[in-house]
Amino acid sequence: MNSSVQKRVAQWMATLGVLTVALCSAGNASAATTKHTEKRKTLAIFIGQMPELEKKFFADCKDGKITQFSNLRACLIASGCTCPKQLVSEEKKFSAIAARLQKSEGRSLTAAEETTALRSRIQKKLAPAVSQEEIAIRTFETMHRELLTGGYSLECTDLRKVIKTGRFNCVSATLLYRYFLAKQGIKSRVVELPGHAMCRIYLDNGKKIDVEVTCPNWFRIKDRKEQQLAIEKRLANNTSFKNAQTREVTSVEAMAMVYYNRGVDALAAKNFELAEICNAKSVWLDPTNRVAEGNFLATLNNWSVHLGEKGKYHAAIDLLDAAMGYDASYKTFRINYVHLHYRLVQAHVEAGESAKAVALLKKAAKRLPNESYFPATIVSLEAYGRRR
Repeated sequence: MNSSVQKRVAQWMATLGVLTVALCSAGNASAATTKHTEKRKTLAIFIGQMPELEKKFFADCKDGKITQFSNLRACLIASGCTCPKQLVSEEKKFSAIAARLQKSEGRSLTAAEETTALRSRIQKKLAPAVSQEEIAIRTFETMHRELLTGGYSLECTDLRKVIKTGRFNCVSATLLYRYFLAKQGIKSRVVELPGHAMCRIYLDNGKKIDVEVTCPNWFRIKDRKEQQLAIEKRLANNTSFKNAQTREVTSVEAMAMVYYNRGVDALAAKNFELAEICNAKSVWLDPTNRVAEGNFLATLNNWSVHLGEKGKYHAAIDLLDAAMGYDASYKTFRINYVHLHYRLVQAHVEAGESAKAVALLKKAAKRLPNESYFPATIVSLEAYGRRR
């Protein structure tokens, strides 16, 4: 077996007991919650050992709420910042940025107006009477003018990368905006659409405002149809905004989106191990998200295909054995499992190792007892052996 995959499978087995205790001690629960808890127990195998800080974060999330970590700290941990000293350092950076942006909000919203001292003084005089909605707009405009300056970039989920490069995606921009709004005492939630995220603001006067945070001119777009088009530019599969299934997500589910995006990026780079870990964490945090679970399953299957293409059949089969332990009904696992055995049996037969091929097939038949290929091939190989 490939040593890297062998090590991962060994880690999965070794950490099962430890992590199920650390992550799944959720007490009495409904049937749905029990199902999620069972799912989490299996996911813990794929997650493996976590840094202590991240382990505490997941333990805090087990009841669907984040109570021991600020939203910023949770975002940074989900982005991969799991060293306590580094975390404190990053938090100070964001606090400084928030303070700087709050000062900048006293300026007017255009470059021309910023140069007019009179306008600035008038704004300062009016500042005490500024509404929450105006503060939200100013915060948004200032954030784009001074921080989100590098444009949209699909892979920029990590908040640390955002403040370094100015580039952002829908998740990072939305989470940053929520952080700055919270600093001003304004409540908000993340809204999830297919392959996309937005921000929903809740004002004290009862008004709700949906914000497409990746659109710098959002608050200057007055026409509803134009706003819909701005959203649809970011929607996956060209989904119509009118027909899009939306849901408000909890803080825990928002962190699952961060891990999901990291998993997507890692899979695109063919970093299968990181993709598997991030996707497993995403599903653990949000067990109801079928898109995230689908990506997790696809990651495991694609990793096994990659190993098979390199001739590492034993490693690929072991990986699928573990994957089917999570979801034996996933059809693609079964198809790939049979194909890998076909290739490996062929290699054994060509090497004159029919006995090894039969032993391999008998083991596989126990895993998939309803798969006709295994018993049929066993019969053929045993008959071939007798004729020799």
